[in-house]
Amino acid sequence: MAAAGGNLDDVKAAVKASLLIGEQNLVDIQAVLTDPPNSAQPVPPGSPVAVMVSAPARALVPDYLRFIGISIANRCLIGQTVMRKE
Repeated sequence: MAAAGGNLDDVKAAVKASLLIGEQNLVDIQAVLTDPPNSAQPVPPGSPVAVMVSAPARALVPDYLRFIGISIANRCLIGQTVMRKE
């Protein structure tokens, strides 16, 4: 969606559509769709756009190793993709 020229709401809707219903409100979705970031000027075609999704690890993954001292309680899962705008 970001590479096709969608706005932040379009990107968020596409990401949430790929998640389970219970996960949709747990994630933080950010995107770099403007140049410079946080401006009103959209990224020109051929330039990179990025989408980052993050969520608390404990909300998505069981904390199975906590009994041996390895815990994910305060960790965050982050995924990011960068692509060129069409």
